[in-house]
Amino acid sequence: MEERSQSFDSSHRPRLTVLLGAPGSGKTTLCQEMFPPEDIFSVDRFTALATGMPHGTRPSDDGGGGWFAWDQLLAVVQFRLDRFGGSVVVDACPDAEARRQILEIASRTGAATVLRLLRVSLDVCQARDASRPEGHPVGVARVTKVWREVEVLTPSALRAEGWGVVVDSWPSYLRQPRLHPRGLLP
Repeated sequence: MEERSQSFDSSHRPRLTVLLGAPGSGKTTLCQEMFPPEDIFSVDRFTALATGMPHGTRPSDDGGGGWFAWDQLLAVVQFRLDRFGGSVVVDACPDAEARRQILEIASRTGAATVLRLLRVSLDVCQARDASRPEGHPVGVARVTKVWREVEVLTPSALRAEGWGVVVDSWPSYLRQPRLHPRGLLP
C-alpha cells in the first residue's frame, strides 16, 4: 500500500489509473493487491456481464458484446469521476484507440492520469493464461498479439499520448525471473 501513495498524484483531483499489459501479465492480481474492489473497473467483468460469456472472451468472439461492454465501462467510469471523484482503476489491455478514449474521459472530468505498464515475459503470460482457474483461456494467439503490442510501448511515447504519470514495471510480487550472469534468480 505504501507504493500507492508514493507512485501516484497525491492531490485531491480525481485519479484515473489504467493497468496496461498482455493477458496473464498480472493486471487483475495487481488491482486486487493495491486497490479497493469498488475502485476497480474490469473490462473482463463488464464483458461477462454483457454477454454471459467467460472472462476470456474478446469482442471479436462474441458478436459485438465486448464492444458494448467497453462502451458501458467507459460510461460508468465517466459517471463515477463526474459525480463522485475519487480514484478509478481500469483493468484492461487497451490499444491506442481505447487509451485515447480513456484520456478523453480524464480530460472531461479533470482527473489526473496514471498508466501502469506491466511487462512480463511472453512465456509467463501464456502459462498463466493456459492455467486460468475459470478454465477459459484467452488463447495463445491473442496473448502473443497483445504482448507484442505492449512490448514496443515506451514510457516517453505513452507520456506523449497525454498520460500524466507512466510507471513501467516488472511487478516484484509476480516473481518475474531476473537474468544474472550465473543463471536465473528467483
